[in-house]
Amino acid sequence: MRFMSPEEFNDVIKAGGKIVPSDRSPRTSRWMNLPAEGGKTNPAGGSVNKYKVTYKIKESGYNLLDSRKAIEMERSGLGEADLPNGVFKKSNEKGVRGIGINVLKEVNENIIGAKYETWLKADKYIDPKPLPTKPLPICKSKKKGKK
Repeated sequence: MRFMSPEEFNDVIKAGGKIVPSDRSPRTSRWMNLPAEGGKTNPAGGSVNKYKVTYKIKESGYNLLDSRKAIEMERSGLGEADLPNGVFKKSNEKGVRGIGINVLKEVNENIIGAKYETWLKADKYIDPKPLPTKPLPICKSKKKGKK
């Protein structure tokens, strides 16, 4: 499961429902929550991450994200950009995995479906639906006093 902005959500739709690399840096990993392991972190909150996408993956894909195989970042002394070929975890974020950019393709090959929910309020997401086939319009709010 990933929480994402409208821009990333549209990129995911354009990519056929696959997880897309970060637009901030080609070395930045992608973080996923594994609900079966208690992952539910939404670092930016619903005001930024308007969508929650829940992926269905093959067992082989889940095995890639297995907590027993994931590198513990704190023990390694490395940052996420230093681990492009690995899957890692942080001890303070239960059920969350960082997917190194070079592992992302293999994870994507194991995605067999996805549904999304829209943020309502107070970090509640509602109305699970299949991913649309075309990007959604992005509404940018105007700041007060601006026209």
